[in-house]
Amino acid sequence: MAKKKRNTGSLSVYILVVVALTVIALIVALGAFFKVSEVYVSGVRMYATSEVVEASGIRIDESIFFLNDSAIAARIKNALAYVEGVKVVKTLPGTVTLEISESYPVACVAFEGDLYVVDRNTKILEKTTVDRRENYIELRGITPIMPKEGDTIALGAENAVKSQYLRDTLSGVMKAEIYGDISWMDFSNISAITFRYKDRFTVDIGKGDKIDDKLWLVGKIVEQHQSPDKGRIDVSNPTEGHYIGE
Repeated sequence: MAKKKRNTGSLSVYILVVVALTVIALIVALGAFFKVSEVYVSGVRMYATSEVVEASGIRIDESIFFLNDSAIAARIKNALAYVEGVKVVKTLPGTVTLEISESYPVACVAFEGDLYVVDRNTKILEKTTVDRRENYIELRGITPIMPKEGDTIALGAENAVKSQYLRDTLSGVMKAEIYGDISWMDFSNISAITFRYKDRFTVDIGKGDKIDDKLWLVGKIVEQHQSPDKGRIDVSNPTEGHYIGE
């Protein structure tokens, strides 16, 4: 009886080995047959297709099955600062499509003679010596630490709240679709954040919390005061807003 059990156990091991070897052989065969022949790129505005393909590290004739999607996305985002998201789509037998989503430049901060352009998440998209502040929201009261393209603006641990308010406020004005009408934002005092709106109103939002409610109030007040009205709007209290004319 014991001998029969040993024979059964040996047979099971043999079957497992055969199955494993078959799977390995199949993977190798598929890898050899399905090779990358074409790489397409969609969704880019800031870069040439060739730049994205080069940054991806994908090589023609390598196995499409062995491509690491996460590694490809990481390489592209590390090399090209404007890239926010990457989706790798594989179509057999050998086509790879890189679907790119790009960050939108919304604001800028001046530092040591250079201008740093950032997105809503305060990711630095580019550094330039050309003064293009009229194209973006100029950030005041912000002093970045060792700014570098591709990194988010670092303000230091002691300014963690300011960093959060900055991100929330930029995201809020993007969501409300009013970023194009804001010329500057001042974060010098994080309890009294202000911005210039439509070149007619200086808006006081107080702290950078409950930003969606505060921006909704701004919209309602502006609706009631059409051009040529100018003045100050106080929405530091998110439940009520006040307009003070010049």
